[in-house]
Amino acid sequence: MIIPTIFSSPKVCYIFQITKRGDTVEDKIKKLDVELNRYKEQIKKTRPGPAQEAIKARAMRVLKQKRM
Repeated sequence: MIIPTIFSSPKVCYIFQITKRGDTVEDKIKKLDVELNRYKEQIKKTRPGPAQEAIKARAMRVLKQKRM
C-alpha cells in the first residue's frame, strides 16, 4: 500500500521549492531595506564631505544588490 505524501508528484515538489526560494528572496530584500534606512539616517546626520560620500557609496552598493 502506497501512502500519498505532499511530495508524491514532482510538480508539487517544484512548486514548493519555488515558493521557498521566493520567500528567501523576500527576506533578503527586507534586510537590504533595513540597511538602506540605516544609511539614510546616517546621511542625514553627517555633514557634507568625505564621510557622507562614503556612506552614500555604501548605500549605492546596497541598492545595486537589491536590484539583482
